[in-house]
Formats: sequence, structure tokens, C-alpha cells
Amino acid sequence: MPAHFTSPGRRHASASRAWPASIALFVLALVVGACSDSVSPPADSGNQLNPVNGTFTLKDISLPGPGGADMLLRLEGSDLQTDPATGTVSLSVQVRNLSDRDVNAPLVVWLREMRPADVVPLNADFGQPRPDKVDTSTVSPDSTAWGFDYTGLLGDGRLPAGEATTAKTWIFSDASLGAFSFSADITCGGTTAGAQLGGACFVDLDGDGARDPGEPPFLPGGVQVTGPDGVVTWAAPGPDGRWSVEVTAPGLYEAYFMSLSMSPLPVELTTPNPLSVVIPAGPDGTPQGWLGADFGIARDWTPPPAPGSIQFTDSRPGQLHRAPWTLLGSDQWGPLLSLQVGYSGCGPDHPFSLWMSGGFQETSPPRAVVTLVHETQEMCDAYFTQDVGFDLLPLFERYLQQYGPGRLILVLNGPDGFTQELPVAVVDSVYPVKSRR
Repeated sequence: MPAHFTSPGRRHASASRAWPASIALFVLALVVGACSDSVSPPADSGNQLNPVNGTFTLKDISLPGPGGADMLLRLEGSDLQTDPATGTVSLSVQVRNLSDRDVNAPLVVWLREMRPADVVPLNADFGQPRPDKVDTSTVSPDSTAWGFDYTGLLGDGRLPAGEATTAKTWIFSDASLGAFSFSADITCGGTTAGAQLGGACFVDLDGDGARDPGEPPFLPGGVQVTGPDGVVTWAAPGPDGRWSVEVTAPGLYEAYFMSLSMSPLPVELTTPNPLSVVIPAGPDGTPQGWLGADFGIARDWTPPPAPGSIQFTDSRPGQLHRAPWTLLGSDQWGPLLSLQVGYSGCGPDHPFSLWMSGGFQETSPPRAVVTLVHETQEMCDAYFTQDVGFDLLPLFERYLQQYGPGRLILVLNGPDGFTQELPVAVVDSVYPVKSRR
């Protein structure tokens, strides 16, 4: 149910008069996420405005807990302000744990579906397309989410039962200072009681070794953690770039960042790698958590050159095939495409080539039809798998010349009429495309 809030009349420092009470309207229609409100409380149990202290409940969010019991997190707002000089609206928001169990890091509040569309958060910790909200046939503005990261405010990596985080200030551009709405959800690390070792994998745009607001997550990789007992644990970053593992004993831990699905390709980092982390014991002898194990990837780093580049042809995909293969998976970062394929043959190493047929298809976003060609035919029944890589830079250059920065869908063609849409590729300024000319 929509929640309606009005701010008390205020006189802003840069204004010469008090502004009307109905400055902002917040509609938080919770969507299904890592923590959803599929069992949200009745409307009259939340959405409360306290005219005495200026605090109000934005929304109560339920999530499944141990044993099937529902856990509740509350978004509490306060200090709603407007600035006519800059055309902004701000408020302070804290996350309160209403359950009887601790909630673990990471803890991120996501905002999306901004209405009207020209109202956007200005100081979110990161913004990105939500993978679970992207339709592969079209990408709408509603697939963009802005994340406010509360993980660093959790002390030892937990939000204890009944307690609230320190408030973060959310600032929105709102030139008209009129009503606007958004939906919200939360991603969190679950409700177990174990201490956590974790951090963030991010693109370090300014190279200072620290994650600053606006620096995007780096997702194609993860962290290998070796504990004091020699046990190795693998953690992949979530949509916000944060990773964590549970630690069960005090001692020395080593965290090592590895790129591209655990392949140890050389990556230029702005932070130490590996990291040695001492997890101390608390007063009760249990290990204390630490969530500062961040890994910053240099802005200008690109993966090593792929064995071959994409090529271009006017031939149809069906005219290009030579031998069968099966797609097992795919990875992409910037202009590098890696395909995991399986095939029969007499030996493990077979040549492959990648071709784009014709021009871009005028859809939204545009599509490029590409065909993976298995160049060898062998009369053997042995089965092998291989990762084959291709440099998409020539394709990206054509895209930039025709459309400028934007999104692109690759439609992969294979033998016997096989087609597969790969995850949406983004050609933009975050991962700069460098011309070879």
C-alpha cells in the first residue's frame, strides 16, 4: 500500500521563507528481492509520521529467517529538508532490526522506479542495472537501482536485534520540489549469528585505494579466503560488489582476489592483494568480524588480449557452421567475451572463431547477431571442454560510432539452430573503450 508522508514546514538556511508542508511524497512499493515484503505488516502498523520529533517509518520489510520465522527490518526517516537554491530534497534514513535475531552484513538499501524520471538520488554509494530486474529483450529505466550501503555502519558486521544503524543522508534532485515516488528493497547477508570477514570488489576510478561514492562494483571475480586452520573458502561479490564469509575462529586469515570466475589472470589492483587479516577474539572468546577487506581494480585495467578478435561477414549464421559445440557458460567484462564450450574430438585444443553477421538490429537496446564457429572436425568420441575468448573491441567501436554509449545485446548462434541471448553488454565511460587506430 502506498505510504504518504508530508514534511513539516521548515525554513532552509538558503531560503527567505518557510516552504509549504506538502513538499515530498514517498511511495515505497516493496519489490521481491533478497529481503522482500511478501508478508508485510498491515498498513496501519507502519508508515508513521511523528510530528513531535519529525521521524517517520518509510516501510517495514519482512524477510525469511531461521525456522521459517519472519524477520523485520524498518526504514526510519527523519530530518526531511528541501533546498530551493539547488533543487534538492534530503532526508536521513536509518535501518532498524525489529526481529529477535542479528542480521549479517552486507546491508544495502536499493531504490528504483523513480517517478518522475528526472528525480534521482545524487549521493547513492553506487548505481547499476539490477541483474534480476533486466528483461533481456528490453532495458527500461526501471531496471536501474541506486544503492545506499549501510554495511560499514554495522560494527562487527551485524545489526543486532532491536538496534538501528547510524542514519545516512539521502539526497534527491527534484528541481520542482514536488511530489515524487520510488520503490525500495534490501539485500542483506542473512540472519545467522556468525562473525563475518568481508569487503567490496570495486572499480577504483580515482586510484586512491578506497571505495568512494559512485565507484561501481567489479563483479567478474571473487575472493579466496584461507583460514587459520588451512580451510579455503570462496566468496563471489553480490550485485553491490560486496563479499563476505563466515569466520568461526580467531586467527590469521588471508584474502586473495581472483578475477574472471577464479581464473588467476593478471589484474592491476590499487589495493594490496593478498590481504592478511587478523581476526581477534571478543570478550566471550568468539571471533570478531571485519568488513574492510576491499579490493580496488584500476580504472584503466582491461583483461589480457583474447586469442582472437570478432570478425565481420555478410553471410548468414547457418552458412558459417562447420562442427558442433555446446554452450556451457559465458563471462564478459568490457570488451572481453569468454565462452565455455564443450565438444567431441581427438584432442582438447580446438580453434574457434567469432563472426558478426550483417549490421545491428534496430531494437531497444540494439542487437548484434554473432556466430561461434568450431573450425575443426575430428572423428573421435572423446569429450572436452574449453574456455575460448574473443576481443569485442572492433564491435564496440562500430557501436559507439553508430549509437554512442549505451547497451547492447549479443545474440549468440550455434549449430542446429541454437541461439542464446547473452547478458546485456554496456558500452560506456566506466570501462573505456580504447581505439586501436
